[in-house]
Formats: sequence, C-alpha cells, structure tokens
Amino acid sequence: MRKKSMIQELQEMVEAHFPASADKSLVRGITEGIALADQLRASDPILSGLVGRDLSGHLRRAGVISRIQALCDRGELPFEAAIDLMPIGSWHHLVLKASDTMVSHLCRTESSLAFPKDTPNRQDERITNQPDLFDNNVISLSAAIKSVEEKCVWLTYGYTPDGDLTHACWAMPSPPTVAETWYAHVNVVERLRRSGQSHKPKPKGVDPNDVLKFKRDIGEALRKTDKKKKEED
Repeated sequence: MRKKSMIQELQEMVEAHFPASADKSLVRGITEGIALADQLRASDPILSGLVGRDLSGHLRRAGVISRIQALCDRGELPFEAAIDLMPIGSWHHLVLKASDTMVSHLCRTESSLAFPKDTPNRQDERITNQPDLFDNNVISLSAAIKSVEEKCVWLTYGYTPDGDLTHACWAMPSPPTVAETWYAHVNVVERLRRSGQSHKPKPKGVDPNDVLKFKRDIGEALRKTDKKKKEED
C-alpha cells in the first residue's frame, strides 16, 4: 500500500480548496456517472456485448466526467469544470479548477492510497508540483509552496466490477522526480462517514433522457476526435 508523506501546510490547503461541504455531491456525481455508463451499455445492442464489456472502463470514466461537469455547471459542486485535450494524442480529460492556483484531474485507482497506472488516456499536470517540496535547504517550505504557481491534485476513485463505489479521494501527488508519495490526501468517503453521513449505493435507475444525452455526447466526442485525426493526417 502506498505510504503518505504528508505536508501539513499542503494538507490544509487541499482541505480548504476541496471542502467537506462538497463531499456528498461529489460522491453522487461519481456514482451517477458509473450508473449512467452501465445503463447505456445495457440499453445498446452493440455495447451490451463483448465489445461493450471491453469498453466499460472508458464508458464509466466518460460517465463520471459527464456527471461531475454537469454538477459543476449547475453550481452543485464549487469548481470550474472543463474538458480539455491532453498534451499528447487525441484523448480528453476533465479539469476541475478550485482556484487560480489549484487544479484537479480525474484518475481511477485500485485503492484509496494507490497511484494510478500509467496509461495513454491518463496525462496530468503532476509535473507542476515542483520544486521538490521536501527540499528545505535553500528556501523555506512556505516559500517553496508559493513558488509553485499551479498545484495539481488528483481526484482518485474506484469501483467494483458491479459498479459500486469503493473510494473517492482528493490527493496531491509528488512530482515525477520524487518517489511516488502523497503530499496531501483526503479520503472523501471516510470524511463523509466521520460526519455521520454515508455514501449511497449506485442508483437503481437512471433517467432515460440522461442516457440519450450521454449517448449523443459520446457520439459528438468521437466525431471531433475523428476530425482531428484526419486533419493531423
């Protein structure tokens, strides 16, 4: 299991920018996104087969992105949300902006403390968590933190094969030059439980209109990706 090397100043910063007041809506967005993707698979003749099973992880990721962006746009989550093209290739990712200096990217992980696996569709700005915040020989820790203009925090999450949420965390990773460790880590599900609340299981039903909209959004995204590839060729 990944160890945490917490830096108190960064921990407090993450907790302030990604507050407990947003936990319930955040968990709702993730669980509804997974359910949305599963409902689309179940209702589509092609996606309900073996091909759909192969794509289930990508569809669930797209569903989570869709629902979280919608909650942000409606003001139910206190972040600015945008879907941006990744630096390499034609993949897109969700960017959540908590402030001018704090952004987050969505990453699926095997457990609450695990780092995400390196895959073509996971690129982030972890490198912006520089300089090495453990190096206090030249400047103070506070000065080092301030020198990082935009800090990257991952929104990590995971689920069972049946689509039940296992964890959701706000986690600030070390830069690639440092062994994988967490500078700050907030387990959202555990924070909800400590507050006397518990996250609800995945929804039993999904609004068919939401499923249709999700299907149209995926189709539009695929058309844009196709167009971009043809332009590059």
